[in-house]
Formats: sequence, structure tokens, C-alpha cells
Amino acid sequence: MTLATDALTFTFALRNQLEKQMAGRGKANSVDRRVGNRLRIRRTALGLSQEELGRQLGLTFQQVQKFESGTNRISSSYLFELTRILRVPVSYFFEGADHPEKNEVPERMQRFLMSAEGLTLWRSFAKLKDDTVRARVIALVKAMAEESNHSRKH
Repeated sequence: MTLATDALTFTFALRNQLEKQMAGRGKANSVDRRVGNRLRIRRTALGLSQEELGRQLGLTFQQVQKFESGTNRISSSYLFELTRILRVPVSYFFEGADHPEKNEVPERMQRFLMSAEGLTLWRSFAKLKDDTVRARVIALVKAMAEESNHSRKH
């Protein structure tokens, strides 16, 4: 009888251990949120709506929304399809994931970049091919920002 009891105790202990290991497997984590954020940034930069991207993937916009928020994990088949639609390598989604603290974009900056103004500025600047022109635009914006700050102080 002790052998049967020992076997039963071992079986329950093993089952409990496996259940604990499996419990976290389907839940999204910080890497999933980072991948979702990268998806949102790229989709927005290309001017695609969640609905349009969802249609191309055969999903609803709510499913795309859950991918972007990191609520749902993105399967490898969808990730592969996203690389084709968004014209980026798979590595794009994982850039900086090994050191997230070094690559965090401040919340205020993220909000600006996702605003209509931010997107317009981003898309327009990306169209500039001449490095000299790009440098001049940066210098102009910096000078305007300094002037604006200086005017507010006086």
C-alpha cells in the first residue's frame, strides 16, 4: 500500500509542478508588449489602420489591438505575415528587447509621435533623402524651439 501511496503522491506533485510551469506560458510578458508596441509604431508609420491591417491578416481590428497592447501574443505565422505586410525583417520587432531600459521612449514622446502632428512630421522628414537638407531641418527646428523657450522666459 505504501508503494501505491508514494506513486500517487509523486504523480500529484508532478502534475502540480507542470501546471505551475504551464500557467504562465500563454500569458503575455514584457517582450510581447514590446513586439506589440513595435507593430503599432510601424503600422502607424505606414499609415495603416488597425482595421486595414486586420483585413490583410484575416483578423478583426480588435485582435490587432490586442496584439499591439501586448494582451495577446503574436504567433510565429502572424509575425511572419506581418514582416511581409509591414516590409520589415523579423528582427525589427525585437530590437532593444535584450536591454529594454536603454531603449525606452518616454511616454510623452510616444504620444507625440503617434499624434497627427508627430506622424506628419515623421513621414515628411523620412521623405528627405539629402543628408544636408535633413541636418538643416534639424538645426531649424532646434533654433525655433530655443527661440520659443527664450521668448517664454522673458
